[in-house]
Amino acid sequence: MAGDKAQQGRHRIGLILLWLGLFWAAAFVHQRQYRFATPVSRLDALHALVEHGTLEIDQWHTNTTDKAVVNGRYYSDKAPGTIAVGFAPFYIASALLKAVGTPLDSRTGWLATSWITCASTLALAFAFGGVAAYKFLSTRFDPRTAFTCVVGAWLGGMPLAFTGALWSHTLVMGLIALAICILELGTGTLRRSHAMIAGFVLGLALASEYTAGIVIVAIGLSAYRKLRESGQLMSFIASAIPPLLLIPAYSLATVGSPFALPYSYQASFPPMKEGIYAIKWPRIDILARLLIGPERGLFWYCPFLFMAVIGFARMAAGGDRRLWLWLGVPVLTALVISGRAWDWTAGDCFGPRLLAPIVPLLMVGCAVGAQMFQRTAIVLAVISALHCLQASLTSTLVPADRYWAIVEWNWDLWRRGVLSYNLGTTLGLSKTASVALFCGVLFTALALAWHFLKQPKAMESVPRGC
Repeated sequence: MAGDKAQQGRHRIGLILLWLGLFWAAAFVHQRQYRFATPVSRLDALHALVEHGTLEIDQWHTNTTDKAVVNGRYYSDKAPGTIAVGFAPFYIASALLKAVGTPLDSRTGWLATSWITCASTLALAFAFGGVAAYKFLSTRFDPRTAFTCVVGAWLGGMPLAFTGALWSHTLVMGLIALAICILELGTGTLRRSHAMIAGFVLGLALASEYTAGIVIVAIGLSAYRKLRESGQLMSFIASAIPPLLLIPAYSLATVGSPFALPYSYQASFPPMKEGIYAIKWPRIDILARLLIGPERGLFWYCPFLFMAVIGFARMAAGGDRRLWLWLGVPVLTALVISGRAWDWTAGDCFGPRLLAPIVPLLMVGCAVGAQMFQRTAIVLAVISALHCLQASLTSTLVPADRYWAIVEWNWDLWRRGVLSYNLGTTLGLSKTASVALFCGVLFTALALAWHFLKQPKAMESVPRGC
């Protein structure tokens, strides 16, 4: 009994250290291009809300192409979830700036409010999502495999890349990982509180990123039987409704109708009004570039995900009944997104950002592959993590016109010593000392987390797989 309590205490400490390491990695850096078109569209809406009590961004609309125009008035055309989540920290940050006499509309005001908002929303989602992914995977695989997947696919993948500016992707990925952890963890009866949390976070994820809809609906359907048998189906649905109501409420407040999205009134890109918000029939050539192309290839930016190819092949050979969720849904999502051919790179970004919601699902395949080839998985996880960390420190807004993007952009910036805003240089440290501080704290936290999370040899059980 005492040994079990001690082990539980070690595990709890390990999870806290993992959370702290992930939060540090996400909150330490803020991108130099944080006012790029997509993130600043949401910042414009937050500035308008706090400064003028309106959603009209007329005062700043020239700083973004991601906007809707209705009767000569401009609005952010983004899904409202991220704006809603970011409102409270943005409001607090603006109040603090006013208290010290810094104008909210000054350069410092924009940077400080953006950084604080991202650290209070996206960095938290990144940290909690990573811990949730570990908890889920560690119930099906050994601790080393689960930890390797978090380092390779979470720290070394797209989740970290979008925490340094007000994108929606990290928030959505964190919410999806949390929902998977709640709904898939264990085989017993689902508690009402857990069902309500899962419903709420999935509803908020959809209200934050419409292109994540296939993944979100699939996760809900996969849990249907467990929710029904637990008697919590209605609690799950009822909890999803409030965040989902953000969608028609925002549409009504901006375009004047709850049945139309602001994308229908996009002011800068006529192709957005074609097909289903620019998505038409799938294109195999675009799909290949999204997955393996050097400009935006998912496996190019995060080579650790190659473990999923091995893992899914093993799962298919074993007749895994859940393969429709872990592999089928990502494949369907990628096919649908490939139909957005007119702007398939999705602007300046790290990797194929519109495929970001599938990463939490791919981590299951990664875990199966990593369990089979542990040394190879560790090497690929380290490579992926170092690349994403280096990109985060320099710039994760990779220009769309770079073919060999990693070499032509991130490595070049690193060679020239160009860094994004970070806590170290903000406090007066040199660039070298700042990078050393960042890496020292992060690697120490991860090493200690692994020390506390790994089970003693005598207590390790044979991994059950998925």
